[in-house]
Amino acid sequence: MSIIEYRRMALDKLNFHGYKCNNCGVIRPSWEQYACGKCHSTKMTKINLSGKAKISNLGVAYYPPTEFKGEEPYLLAEIKTEEGLTTSARMVKMPLDALAVNDQIQATLRRIKIGDEGEIYYGVKFDKA
Repeated sequence: MSIIEYRRMALDKLNFHGYKCNNCGVIRPSWEQYACGKCHSTKMTKINLSGKAKISNLGVAYYPPTEFKGEEPYLLAEIKTEEGLTTSARMVKMPLDALAVNDQIQATLRRIKIGDEGEIYYGVKFDKA
């Protein structure tokens, strides 16, 4: 993704939000904004999420994608937000044994990666609450 493309989508990347189905009430992640995965309705409403969540499952990335080389190992978690959204999340840099299942975490704005030309990309990561 180019820096121009990233800037166009910056507000969506810098806020932790989801989409709530107007038909069945299920909350979906921000990248599933066009249709509900449960009832297939296309009537979705954007909602801001509190950023508070609980860890359901933990994993460690030892062999990350190319854009994250040099940052390994890092923690990944399956989380459930207070609003009921279940999604995956990248944790901030911390010791691998710093978190456990059922720990409370909080969304925070952090650097996600540095591009090929030195541009800095920001997004949401999670830290211990």
